[in-house]
Amino acid sequence: LLFREFDHLFSDLFSSKKETYKEIISLLAMGELETKEVVKNLEYSHGGYISKSLEELVQAGFLKKTYVWDLKQVKEKQKPRYRLID
Repeated sequence: LLFREFDHLFSDLFSSKKETYKEIISLLAMGELETKEVVKNLEYSHGGYISKSLEELVQAGFLKKTYVWDLKQVKEKQKPRYRLID
């Protein structure tokens, strides 16, 4: 029942992109990743489609975007990491 509700919610919210979004969420369910890691794992080409999809999932409340500290440089890294929100 819960799985069907998830499918229905995704279909209503994201229509044409729902399969890509499901792939992203399934991948991030295993742990947080940078954009380039998501692109590589899902075997997409670089070009902005995954970046835009990640941002849309953040805006929809499914993902959280965080920046990791680079301890050698003592500053935030430029590349964000994405993780699934519980």
